[in-house]
Amino acid sequence: MSIQARSTTGRHTLGLTALSIFCVMILAIFLFFPNVAHGDYIEPGKVSISTVAYKPGTVPIPDGAYRYRVSWQGISVAQAVITVTHFDNEFGQHLLSVVAEARSARSIRWLYDLVHRTETILDAETFRPVMLLSEQKENSREMITQVVFRPDHTIKSYRWRKGRDSSTYEFKSENLTLDPISAAFLARTQPAEIGHALSFDVYNGKHRYLISMTPKDRKRIKLRSGVEREVFRVVPAVQRLTDSKGEDRLKSATVFVAADGTQEPLRLESKVFIGKVVAELESFEPAATKTRAVTDSPVATSVAVGNVTKPLKIKAQF
Repeated sequence: MSIQARSTTGRHTLGLTALSIFCVMILAIFLFFPNVAHGDYIEPGKVSISTVAYKPGTVPIPDGAYRYRVSWQGISVAQAVITVTHFDNEFGQHLLSVVAEARSARSIRWLYDLVHRTETILDAETFRPVMLLSEQKENSREMITQVVFRPDHTIKSYRWRKGRDSSTYEFKSENLTLDPISAAFLARTQPAEIGHALSFDVYNGKHRYLISMTPKDRKRIKLRSGVEREVFRVVPAVQRLTDSKGEDRLKSATVFVAADGTQEPLRLESKVFIGKVVAELESFEPAATKTRAVTDSPVATSVAVGNVTKPLKIKAQF
């Protein structure tokens, strides 16, 4: 499979954070889509894709926590928090930790109990990922995914699922391959012209995706708080490259990003199997100023792939 993805930059600045990828892939796919048959699996190293090797722009990324309310057909179904922290490791490398957490609402946990936590460590200067650790409990099912992105462009991942054999994948990518969160944060910093897509080669530990984000127009929306905001209306598209059928479960989604220079992701709307999911920003809590050491992070940047052999305690509090 060979894919070329190009992007044209222009006058507008488009800000996106992990909300666009996180909520669509975690909430829409896992929470609302039934399992469907896939095509044959294509090993990630056999995918041939060429995307733009974007360099970070100048949009600042402040430390702090973004809190979102997630609803389905107007009913609160989950809460999501995205926490951003800059820190230096023991080698003096300036890094960025992004923790994305989700928890199903108490009112529906008897039916569907989801606890999800993903942390990505990325280079704060280049936005290249260093490591990803994802933990998920979905009712009685548990899963851990760990991915290491090495300087020589080798990518190695380890997947553990309760009651199943663990699996390891390793390949070398000639293209700029990112994890979902680093791709979203790199997109945040890019200038973009309305109507032109930003496209990224994304690996989640098993599958590679071509993820594109296209700003369609600029408009005003009214938030649940009653406040009106000027936003960019951005439409993401997700194509699975490691599936012979190129499955795409993302039927329709829109991300509304503040166009006032803050680049805050204010709302995400996604049509799902039945109805529509809406995730809306409720608050942003700036972090207290402090120096963070690498040992404060639950993901150590020097750990070997496959060292996680049992579920870790997920620390999300909702």
